[in-house]
Amino acid sequence: MELDISGRELLDWFLGAPVRILVILVIALFLQRIASRAITKTLGKIAEADFIPGEKNQVTRQRERARTAASVLNSSSKALVGLISGAMILGELGVDLGPLVTPAGVVGFAVGLGAQSIVRDIFSGITMLIEEKHPELSKFLLEMPVTIPDVDHPRVDDEMLQNYYQSLCDLLKEYEIEHPF
Repeated sequence: MELDISGRELLDWFLGAPVRILVILVIALFLQRIASRAITKTLGKIAEADFIPGEKNQVTRQRERARTAASVLNSSSKALVGLISGAMILGELGVDLGPLVTPAGVVGFAVGLGAQSIVRDIFSGITMLIEEKHPELSKFLLEMPVTIPDVDHPRVDDEMLQNYYQSLCDLLKEYEIEHPF
């Protein structure tokens, strides 16, 4: 059996897909390192910040939460970079990505529904923390102009989150005026 491949054809093939795959892998590794450092550095600063005045054992819990969040975000960034680079490599190898990408829409829809319940849980958690730490504020929570999303206002966007945050700040200012330290 005789191969009819010239040196030029072999060089064109080698400088084609294998080199592009190598470039994809190098860029993916570089992006993952940058993302990991950024996540670790940012959440390290958050872990050391003193957001909650009061007992110092809260700072320890805050550090633990930041470390956990860093671990989750690092794993998520590795998975995302891996999926994207894997899809690009498969594309370079000539694999049809259409059938592989189609289920991503369904998965995205499911993740969106899951994120909606997570946001609702976060709002509920904030409210419960306020009720637990400062039970005297409970009556003010019922009077807040902005409440957790419900059937009447199901959409959560930046404006709604800013309004919710501002209403919490206003609530605390009103409380400080009525109950001076």
